Amino acid sequence: MHDLQFEPGERIPPSINLVGAGPVGSLVAAALAGNRVPFHWLVRSPQRRLQLDALRVHVDDSGSGGSFEQSSVSIALDRVKLHQSPEELPWAQWLIICVKAQQVEEVLAELAPTPSTEVLVIANGLHKGPFHLGNLFGGAYLSSGWLHTGLHNDLVLGELGLGWEADESIELLNPLHSPFLHPIPDSHMEERMWMKAALNCVVNPLTALQDIPNGELLRQLDRPQLKELLAELKAVLSACAPLREPLRIADLRAELRELLQATAGNSSSMREDIHAGRETEISRLNLALAAAGEAAGVPCPRLRELGEEVLKLEQRARVV
Repeated sequence: MHDLQFEPGERIPPSINLVGAGPVGSLVAAALAGNRVPFHWLVRSPQRRLQLDALRVHVDDSGSGGSFEQSSVSIALDRVKLHQSPEELPWAQWLIICVKAQQVEEVLAELAPTPSTEVLVIANGLHKGPFHLGNLFGGAYLSSGWLHTGLHNDLVLGELGLGWEADESIELLNPLHSPFLHPIPDSHMEERMWMKAALNCVVNPLTALQDIPNGELLRQLDRPQLKELLAELKAVLSACAPLREPLRIADLRAELRELLQATAGNSSSMREDIHAGRETEISRLNLALAAAGEAAGVPCPRLRELGEEVLKLEQRARVV
């Protein structure tokens, strides 16, 4: 790969190390590379590195109701240095981690960032920090080396457990902004994290268990089982999350509908994990929220039932 250099007169962005080459890591890489931002990228998989002579992105927005339908683009990686081990990464002002929820603590311990490095974790599930957290409201998936996504990907950024009045991650807003990724600062990130986890507790297990794309769930919003799940999630959030205002089931349902419309053509990460025989994030989603709710005295039979069903499906998928 080429050295990370700048053209004369160019505004120099912060130095960035990116960890993770799955769908979310690839989406972040596509935004950075599309903006000609130099960065170092830890890609452990030899197969994935072979695919990265360029980043191939297929944008399909036909499910969101807009006039845009499909487009494909190849994004050059001439300002990116690929690495296969953490020891190869140089010091950087920012470390962006895009891994599964259950891998966050392990990756942080392995990389051991210094206090002078700001850490942004982009992941599902519940986390304590202290770091900057990103929640992706949208989605992407990888197929045959191509990154498939839509135009309506909002990346909500905020600090988690740092106790800062101003979040440093605002300096990433411009480098990360692209036609298919829209970073948005949020000063109430813990509340947003709980809300995102609740939405994932609906979309991810149901699409995985039924083996359907996200948009198919729009037809099921009025089914009794889904209404029961939303009622349970509303009770858990009301008991456990730092909500600024009382939460209504209608609020959850509206956010769920908006997410499903924006990602109608997407295949959820949990569905893709099942297809690939990988460990899912169910322990950090449905089972984690069920445990939190039960500890607060909220019965969570539907959350726990879905979690157990996904675990059984996951075990069968690994055997095949």
